[in-house]
Amino acid sequence: MEKNKNKLKTSTKIAMIFFFILLAFGLSIEGYHLRNTAIENNRIQVSLNKNENAVVLFYKDDCSDCKAIFDRVMAEKDFVGTNIKLINLNNVKNKHYIGEYNLHYVPTLIVLHRGKEVDRYTGVDKRKINDLFKGAMKWPDINTRPRVIV
Repeated sequence: MEKNKNKLKTSTKIAMIFFFILLAFGLSIEGYHLRNTAIENNRIQVSLNKNENAVVLFYKDDCSDCKAIFDRVMAEKDFVGTNIKLINLNNVKNKHYIGEYNLHYVPTLIVLHRGKEVDRYTGVDKRKINDLFKGAMKWPDINTRPRVIV
């Protein structure tokens, strides 16, 4: 009888620990998503350096397709360290990029090497977005994380 009570207590403790780990994980994911939403809704003016190596995401904060890929792009920026510029075209001061980069639809991702366009993708196909990021990694300084040389 005593062994069964101890097993029950141990099982309860393990279940509670597991529950709290899942809860913490869920809250951290929700917090990450909320932070991304705040960044996405940001309407600050963004400047591009003429000699910069970067991936630029042109989007509008009221665009459902843009929202569909925003977390993927932010994960690339945050976890891989890709130099990504986020330009919300709903900001009046960013509208000059529409003509400058001949933008017709959002979301549009453009890879810049020394300020010149070398690749572009418009749409939400995650495979094509991944291919664009992989191709962008060949340019120096597009990855802001230190590289480990073994």
